[in-house]
Amino acid sequence: MHPSLLIVRSDLSDLPRLQSELARAQDPLRLVGASDPSSPPCACEGEWVGAVIDLDAPEEQGRQITAAVRAKCAGVPVFGSSVEPTPEVLGRAARMELAGLVPWPCTAADLRRLGQVSHPDPAPSGRCAGIDSARLVALHAQAREDGVLVFWRPVAPGENMTVGSVHLESGQVVHAAVDGHVGVDAAREILSWSDAQVCWLPGRTGASRTIVGHWTGLLHKAANEGQPASDALEQAISIAYPEVVEKLSRLSHTPQVVAAFLLRHGEILSGAALPDLDEGALRHAASSLSRVLADMVTAAPEPDAGTGAMLRGPSAIQADTAREIQAIAAGVRIVVDRIGPEEAGFQAAVAVYQAAPVSKSLRRLIRQIDRAFHKAIARARGGADPVTRVA
Repeated sequence: MHPSLLIVRSDLSDLPRLQSELARAQDPLRLVGASDPSSPPCACEGEWVGAVIDLDAPEEQGRQITAAVRAKCAGVPVFGSSVEPTPEVLGRAARMELAGLVPWPCTAADLRRLGQVSHPDPAPSGRCAGIDSARLVALHAQAREDGVLVFWRPVAPGENMTVGSVHLESGQVVHAAVDGHVGVDAAREILSWSDAQVCWLPGRTGASRTIVGHWTGLLHKAANEGQPASDALEQAISIAYPEVVEKLSRLSHTPQVVAAFLLRHGEILSGAALPDLDEGALRHAASSLSRVLADMVTAAPEPDAGTGAMLRGPSAIQADTAREIQAIAAGVRIVVDRIGPEEAGFQAAVAVYQAAPVSKSLRRLIRQIDRAFHKAIARARGGADPVTRVA
């Protein structure tokens, strides 16, 4: 029998779309919906790979659902989903000791990631203290993990518990929130707590990105702290960034595009691949090509020198005017191209099947992202900064 995933939500209108996406990817996973939380259909016939519950429901109801699933399907991991993953919602997930998180609404790729979440052996179940919060973030970042570190600390009697959350995607800190504050300031406040408890929840929440930059800049105070934060270009990039991510996300849903990533200085900041592909391998290839392209740009004698170069081997790599680089491997063509201001170091990586007609139009598609980036920066130079950037 096919493996099954139980989804318990009051609104199950997204299930047909998700099942259709899984079918197109030839994924055997079967989705079983339950809109009545009092009696989830969990007879455990066949292989149940997990259950996804609604974290937006009242906490007591969520506890009842979780208990019912665990009672009927012993050992099945229970994940949480939320439309708005606030620290309070994530604190609820931590208290219920869920196995991980998934955004809602989600994609088939999000559901497939649930199967990649590692579940520790329940014995031994010891705990340790004495590790700095910043070091804990660094460990998960260095492992390039997806998940949320939920911190909470005791408060005075009669007061609500203070909960903060630090979100990571592929090892990058992308969002933090506490007491209505978001971004870098929220993250640094959370990491300054000396009496906090913490819970790691694997998975992605779909929270809006409020931190742009490498995680090391978040954990170490800048040498010029207290001085003006960044120049006008960097301020504008921070404002333009969400719009560029949205444009790239739309590109990733273009027919025949199998993956799309946004990079800066060789580091992937956002993006995804179709669920039937090895996203980790594509990310590694995109990062490698990005660094090769950066080296070629540095070594190029003139911006307009030549018409490109071709290197031969198991895969073919082509560079055009030290601006674009392509690789073909296992029937997939990957194109990495600069976007936005050259000095900002941003690149887009897009992958298609080699035989796809759209492969001939990749340069045009990426140029659309490039133009959108420049326009967003031009508009941002006159606006307020809603996104915080880490050095």
